[in-house]
Amino acid sequence: MSKQLIVVAAAAAFILVLSTGTSHAQVETFGYPAGGAACGTGCGDASIAAQQRSFGYGQMSDRFKATQVQNEKIHARNAAWPKPFACASRQVYHNIWRPMYDAGYEDQNILTGVHFDQDGELTRYGKNQISGMMMNMPEARRTIYVQETADSAETNSRVAKVQDVIQTWYSQRGGMVRVSSRTAVTMSGVRAVDITDKATSSAPAPVIPIADGASGVSSAVSQ
Repeated sequence: MSKQLIVVAAAAAFILVLSTGTSHAQVETFGYPAGGAACGTGCGDASIAAQQRSFGYGQMSDRFKATQVQNEKIHARNAAWPKPFACASRQVYHNIWRPMYDAGYEDQNILTGVHFDQDGELTRYGKNQISGMMMNMPEARRTIYVQETADSAETNSRVAKVQDVIQTWYSQRGGMVRVSSRTAVTMSGVRAVDITDKATSSAPAPVIPIADGASGVSSAVSQ
């Protein structure tokens, strides 16, 4: 047998030893990191992953994936700007002003003692007020408030009268009736007219600015 055949046979025997029943101690003896189970039983994914981590490959991969996830998150935030911040600012704005809007609609839709007669029935004025609320208010604002009185029985009677009118004439338009503890801010018609007249009389006369040299326009305006 030649020396070349002897070398080949020895190499084959060495590979056979490694592939059949090689222990941890034997693997470490040959200079390779030990895996989970003996390589002779089949080096699985877990053993390969453990060997890669022992060399640092797994740690580098984990750090790269974490960095990639962080970069994708930053890119998504930058691409969405400024909508998330605008939505948050808009929500803060609405949280401040919404109670004022609600109070304003409540004062607009409130029925007080002037809308009922001495017998507790709705007056013509009260029925017209209900009609205006049901026909002109947005659907989300069709809530009629009845001002609370010192007598709970009287308050409940007024609520029942309003509900009866809504069910009879405006059932298809929805609407609710609630009791309100707010004091309606009212103003007489005379006072409102007086304010309007004073605002109109104190307003300056309209003036059309005329450029220098535009005599034709000036004479036309003066005439």
